[in-house]
Amino acid sequence: MMMMKKAMLLTAVMATAGQAMYALDISFGGGFLAGATANKMQTEEKSFSGSLYNPTNPSSPTSVSGDMSLGYTVNDTDVGFFVFADCTYAELSFGYLEQNGTVSNTKLKTTDPTADQGLAMLQVTPIKNVPYKSTLLLIDAIGKYPVAFGDKVSLFPALGLSARFAVAGNDYSDYKHDANWGIGLKLGGGMDLNVSEKVYIRGQFLCYFELGADKDIKIDEMAPILGMLGTDTTFKVKSEGYYIQPQVKLAVGYKL
Repeated sequence: MMMMKKAMLLTAVMATAGQAMYALDISFGGGFLAGATANKMQTEEKSFSGSLYNPTNPSSPTSVSGDMSLGYTVNDTDVGFFVFADCTYAELSFGYLEQNGTVSNTKLKTTDPTADQGLAMLQVTPIKNVPYKSTLLLIDAIGKYPVAFGDKVSLFPALGLSARFAVAGNDYSDYKHDANWGIGLKLGGGMDLNVSEKVYIRGQFLCYFELGADKDIKIDEMAPILGMLGTDTTFKVKSEGYYIQPQVKLAVGYKL
């Protein structure tokens, strides 16, 4: 009798779970994404105390000391692909993104006028339009509320969290600077177009606003200058600045 009750309970649970899955329209799919990224970074100040080459008196280096900070901006275009799992009111996706663009206005600021003059004599000027290349992995957990317009079309607002992980890149990328992750808010909306009972096309526009990231970066490309200033290449990033990433996503989904 006890075994029969357990069997009946298990059957009821499985039937309920099956009905829930049917009601939630479980589906899977994948597609392509494209967009852009705008990033402005400013570090906190760090102390320095060193000496710079004095071209007017090479035998007597100029002593300098004070505080320094580093800033730069990055603008790039993004292309990639993603896969997703969907259950009517939520979507979980995993994406791969290639970024190509430029780094602008990489500038070392100091509180010592003598150091600024020395850096100018060494022709250390703001770096402009340096090629930027980066590869990211993306994980999005998005909540959405679809509203149907007939049997073919539904529209939905979307809001959730997104995480990015830098996995490769050139010397000016987050990957090389050891700023390997970020997490932020992603919001926007989308449309589903039913092609058949099981297949649909999904289009989305979403924008990522970074809330937090790896706060220590390592600027190895400035190592010679920083060595003369008597400090290492590691900087702590301020909370100010921005990292904004609008995206358009186009995918094909299949309902179970």
